[in-house]
Amino acid sequence: MRYRPAPVLGAAFILLPFLSASAGASTIEALFVKVTPWMWFEYSADGGANYVEEIVGQYRWTRTGGDHAGPPQGEFFSFCIEISQNVVYQQVHRFDVVDLADAPQPGGMGVGAGMGQAKADLLRELWARRIGDVVGPQTAAAFQIGVWEVVYDDGLSLADGSFRARYPALPEVALAQSWLDGLTGNGPFAPLMAMSSPEYQDHLILVPLPSAVWGGAVLLAAMAIVTRRASRRAAAAMAL
Repeated sequence: MRYRPAPVLGAAFILLPFLSASAGASTIEALFVKVTPWMWFEYSADGGANYVEEIVGQYRWTRTGGDHAGPPQGEFFSFCIEISQNVVYQQVHRFDVVDLADAPQPGGMGVGAGMGQAKADLLRELWARRIGDVVGPQTAAAFQIGVWEVVYDDGLSLADGSFRARYPALPEVALAQSWLDGLTGNGPFAPLMAMSSPEYQDHLILVPLPSAVWGGAVLLAAMAIVTRRASRRAAAAMAL
């Protein structure tokens, strides 16, 4: 009888308890400062029947309270994931910190209460791949446009579907489309969550895991690799 190695848990599986623990209903209170960098953008969320002009870009905040432990602290930025609601300049807002798949709440504009895991993972990949490219108005607009396309459409084309760009030839729209075209669904994935409120616009934020969690995960992953290699050697020896 051949030796059958015991299954080895991957690093992603090892991280699940930590990710679940960080996904509790904690709160953030933050002052909405401004949107910068930004541009104007015309879009349709109903398949081209009606178009709306909005400011798109990075939302800037200053945290003032809430019981959510860890980042974001101080000044931070976000991107909008809910076009059916607003936030108010120079006003403190209170949000629940929720799993990205469970936002936006209450939804609307063709999106139910929560975008689901597949779209959340696409946003995590978009962030991991492209947030470093956001350096000015055009790239900030492109990133926000890409976020809305993921949330409000079942595909990734800004030229058709429910969510559409008015002028698809604009540089920021073309850039957003190129970033969307580069998504594979296979990562890398950024540690994102959502600031969610039934009264205000929901937002996408970066919530890095504590360094102790990452350190433990890396150690466990390394142990898993060593165990896997040892199992393969043992299996090869038994097969001789």
